[in-house]
Amino acid sequence: MIRDSAAKFGITCMLVSHDPHDILPWADDLLILRDGQLIQRGLPRQVYDRPVDEYAAALLGDYTLTNGEYFRPEAQTAFFFSTHP
Repeated sequence: MIRDSAAKFGITCMLVSHDPHDILPWADDLLILRDGQLIQRGLPRQVYDRPVDEYAAALLGDYTLTNGEYFRPEAQTAFFFSTHP
């Protein structure tokens, strides 16, 4: 519905939400802010699969952090998280 309206009128829509069910299905670009600062930006699937930190992971759904790896309950894959660049 939002995507259809944006396409119909040739406009950009921005949805601000703390609910991943609101944003993940329709967003073209996902931005995560913490304390007014951008901490991650990317395609929704990329941000969901590889959040930059535990804050970003928690915003997008259930996860388990084990030895520096996040596991999503519905995913068969894991990825490594490090606080050091």
